[in-house]
Amino acid sequence: MAYIHGMMQQLEKLKEHCQANNFSDRTSENYIYSVKCFLEWLDKSKKEIDRDSLYKYHSILKNKKFETATIKLHACAIRYYLRSVLNRDDLVSSMPTIKQVSKLPVILSKDEVKRMIGSALNKTHKMILTVLYSCGLRCEEMLSIKIMDIDFDRKNILIHGKGARDRFVPIGQKIICLIKDTICGLKPKDYLCTSIRRGPLDRSGRLLSSRTIGKIVENCAQRAGITKRVYPHLLRHSVATHLIEDGVDIRYIQVLLGHSSILATSHYTQIATMSNNTMECKTNYLFD
Repeated sequence: MAYIHGMMQQLEKLKEHCQANNFSDRTSENYIYSVKCFLEWLDKSKKEIDRDSLYKYHSILKNKKFETATIKLHACAIRYYLRSVLNRDDLVSSMPTIKQVSKLPVILSKDEVKRMIGSALNKTHKMILTVLYSCGLRCEEMLSIKIMDIDFDRKNILIHGKGARDRFVPIGQKIICLIKDTICGLKPKDYLCTSIRRGPLDRSGRLLSSRTIGKIVENCAQRAGITKRVYPHLLRHSVATHLIEDGVDIRYIQVLLGHSSILATSHYTQIATMSNNTMECKTNYLFD
């Protein structure tokens, strides 16, 4: 019991540090979960936090065949815990390095996106898919949209982005009509993403969760006959790639996505494909 009490105190301190540094709810939850797993392993193994235990835990995660991104998340959480809660920079510097594997996402075609939206069961689901894709939003950004953030006259939405960076994204008239239909049907009091089924609000005052959004996206993809692995962030990847393929200025795409560096946006140039006709035109001079 003493250990559990001590661990809960440590996790509470970690939560306070995350909130003080404006981490998103998702990041805070992931960090707390990762550190909790680490502390439970330490207790079960009767180990102290030192260089050897850090390397041993890293090895265990690798042996469990976790994705590199998952292992990196655990490492970032433990590193933040050591530095912010325990003030152990000496241990941070001795943590094992993780080589990031750069994998390009499999992108949805425009036709697949259209089929997904068409397979939505109701107007709310259709609106969520359409706004996620057309505005290039992260799932948490979609969930954070309040009715007061939508300016129907100026045709834009104020997005509360990652790292407390706000931005405006434009919306077309058809999307405005879709949003208005949703608002008229559900009559949400605060947040746009409201469930049809009325229930207790979560701690953020929203009725939908990121898990629910994920299931909506996944189910629509299945009904549309799409065999690729589809998740909310894939819609963001897809619209960025489609805009590059359509010749949209990369600086505009950077602003739309809310990237602090254009290097993050340029990642999509590796995914975008040039049409066969364009490629043929570019190489015709070889045969003149």
